[in-house]
Amino acid sequence: MLSLLSRRHPLEITHGKLRGLVTAVNKLLRTRDQFSASYAVTDSFERLNSWKRDLQITVRTEIGGWSVFGTTSRQGTQEIKVSFSSLQAALRELEQKLASSADRPARVLVDDVDRKAGALRLAIDRLGRAVDSGSVKVVSMHSRYLEGFIKVREAMFTLDKKVAEELTGPEVDTWCDWPGMDVENAHQVLRLAKLIRSNKEPDQVFSLLVQSTAPGRPLILMTRLTRFPTERHLRDLGRKLGGPVKIYVAASKPSWRRVWTFDPDDVAWWD
Repeated sequence: MLSLLSRRHPLEITHGKLRGLVTAVNKLLRTRDQFSASYAVTDSFERLNSWKRDLQITVRTEIGGWSVFGTTSRQGTQEIKVSFSSLQAALRELEQKLASSADRPARVLVDDVDRKAGALRLAIDRLGRAVDSGSVKVVSMHSRYLEGFIKVREAMFTLDKKVAEELTGPEVDTWCDWPGMDVENAHQVLRLAKLIRSNKEPDQVFSLLVQSTAPGRPLILMTRLTRFPTERHLRDLGRKLGGPVKIYVAASKPSWRRVWTFDPDDVAWWD
């Protein structure tokens, strides 16, 4: 049994212990009306239920990241610890309220929650040690756009398998933060994958070109960059120029083409 547990990822063990705690908490919550009608006790029950849901979401989010990336994040692990600490505080508060009341039948149910919380605490401690020691694959944080990452990586596999395998969550987040990006749009996702690959081209050069929206105005080269400009860079440039303008970003490799069109009110994607 111990050898089987040792082969399981500590996040899986944490998830399993959480299910046990959730079951125990739910049993307690289903019987709360028969124990006390006082606001103080009812409020404590609600607080415990709220932190239970928060912990479920926090663990589920980290499990989702781990299942996609194969890594455990320091940020997610810390959030699990904080959420569990808040649940423990809510449980202690409820225990104090019930101890001073006549709700003795609740004691058995509370004791069960205590036991399951203790088992979860040990699992979370084990997870924290694994992350701190690096005995599991660790990253600072997972993607904030998990669905977007999955779709972009799938599109990237059709373009360049090596780039797809090296793709990271935070890297895709940077692009998903751009205005006008819709990860539900398969065509846009493919365009984004092309842009990420283009940004990784050796000796790549991006040209920033500006054109007034007034009829007949020429396209003017402003500068050249070795990395794709940030949204802030383009917005600052637009404010500096003033007036209605469009800013085009063109890539030199694999062939010269416009890859982005930008103005303060709209963003369009180009192949």
